[in-house]
Amino acid sequence: MDDTDTHVQPNNRELADALKRRLEANGAFDKLLAKLREQTYKALTEDHNDIYPKPQLEPETYLINELIREYLTFNGYTNTASVLVRESGQPQQRLERQVMAQQLQVTDTQQSLMLPLLYGFLPTMAMTPQDSDTNSNSLSLQ
Repeated sequence: MDDTDTHVQPNNRELADALKRRLEANGAFDKLLAKLREQTYKALTEDHNDIYPKPQLEPETYLINELIREYLTFNGYTNTASVLVRESGQPQQRLERQVMAQQLQVTDTQQSLMLPLLYGFLPTMAMTPQDSDTNSNSLSLQ
């Protein structure tokens, strides 16, 4: 009688469940699902995008998409950001933060540079008193 006869072998479902629990515990499961969704979307749309190219983005849409991409990337949603780029037809080359700030007429501060520009539009961000006399908004953490 060998060793396998004395131990009950787990079935495939039990192994799959244990693996899923382990991947969920270390945070890899959600990343794998996001990557799978990204690759599925890419596979389904690859030929479509070649036949029917995306229309050129309006400047406002391009800027909004870049603000969203900056936010997604900052928060670690890299797969979501890559789907946004692919789905919207956004160029792979990112718009520089300084250019986005100029287009929004926003002046960054030392603190605001640590966050995506979208955070500057939240109530927790406010204009500083010295900048209220100028035409540009200043992002500063309260």
